[in-house]
Amino acid sequence: MSLAKRRKYDVDSTILFTLTTLTTEDVNVDLNVTDWYNKTGLNSLEKAFIAHTTLYRIHPFLDGNKRICRLVLNKTLLDNGFPLLNISASKEEYFESFVKSVEKNEPGNFVEFSLRQYFRQIKEFLKSQK
Repeated sequence: MSLAKRRKYDVDSTILFTLTTLTTEDVNVDLNVTDWYNKTGLNSLEKAFIAHTTLYRIHPFLDGNKRICRLVLNKTLLDNGFPLLNISASKEEYFESFVKSVEKNEPGNFVEFSLRQYFRQIKEFLKSQK
């Protein structure tokens, strides 16, 4: 099998990438999210968790969207003096709350899950330091 045929087979069979056509509305949504992030009066924890779900809902990259969202979450925490969070430590619960929030465009499920995880991880860390 030649390389050209294999490439075509891989693309046709497994869909290695998806091309998205952005509209003017999509671009405005991105700008509005950036404005929201820079101007919101939410506390740093809520801001980090909502930024995570909002950025993922926009899905701006072909690959690595969840990783970038987790980086934005932790960068927001770090910039505001909070310890980092391993948000996907409870992988199944993470994805369940995340998907519910993104599909319904209601970040409440994810915010609640994230707060529980955050406080649980802080408690575990403090116990380990005694």
